[in-house]
Amino acid sequence: MLIGFFSATITIMIGFVVMFALMKNGFPPEAWKTWGALAGSWIGGTANMVAIQGALGIEESAMGYTLLVDNVNYSIWVIMLLATVPYAKFFNKWTRTDTSTIDSVGLSLSELDENARTKMETSDLALLIGAGLLVSALSSWLATFISPMLMDVFGKSDFLSVSTVTIVLATIFGIVCAMTPMNSIPGSSPVSMTMLYIMICLIASRASFKELTDAPYYLAAGFVVLGIHALLMAIIAKILKIDLFTCAVASLANIGAVAAAPIIAAAYKETLVPIGVLMALMGYVAGTAGGLFVAKMLSMMAGA
Repeated sequence: MLIGFFSATITIMIGFVVMFALMKNGFPPEAWKTWGALAGSWIGGTANMVAIQGALGIEESAMGYTLLVDNVNYSIWVIMLLATVPYAKFFNKWTRTDTSTIDSVGLSLSELDENARTKMETSDLALLIGAGLLVSALSSWLATFISPMLMDVFGKSDFLSVSTVTIVLATIFGIVCAMTPMNSIPGSSPVSMTMLYIMICLIASRASFKELTDAPYYLAAGFVVLGIHALLMAIIAKILKIDLFTCAVASLANIGAVAAAPIIAAAYKETLVPIGVLMALMGYVAGTAGGLFVAKMLSMMAGA
């Protein structure tokens, strides 16, 4: 499962780099930033895209193409992966994969979910919001000290700015909190998704969609990324004997996050849904760092 997930992550990153090398002449000079933000979204989720936007100081007005590709290409990709479900047996026969381990892991995760507390109380809501605000304030405060120190050592860079360091610190604090009993507090997903939707609405409201004259070029670039990702995943699946379920869920756990990974998992078997959720959560952890790494690679290619 881990091999499948990180294979998807790496192939998506390669897809962005190859696509940019082939098509960068058709993009504006600062396009590496928005493609880096999209890479964060397609490795983790929309929350990672928002984090990278803040880290790189991308204006909301420049996010129009990013939001378009993120929605259109992603939606078509979900449909294509769902269409492959009936052919899983043929694919698994081609890769010579044994799926018994995946089935047993799915059952174990389902049993854990059944024993978890599901009703959210007022104290849960207060704790979640309070912890989020505390992490935000603490990350911002620490970044004002850490960022100058890093710049003194490594030199000035957008990747070492206060906003970037703030995002990285907030991600680290979030991972630490997820390893404590806080990870079992009911309502964390609805609260976080509500706050995320508010952020997306703010970004979309300031994005310029009137000048999307190059939309077909950007959509084609998005499909190039997905095509390279799919080709490399097929090769890896053949070499490492990975089943189609793992490939599809790993792909959507990266590109579609929690909103899509459980859907493709359920299309195979209801008991496998927790695996989709688990992979998607792993994507949230890796998304910001992966997106910033892709942005750095693209900036070097763009000569920024």
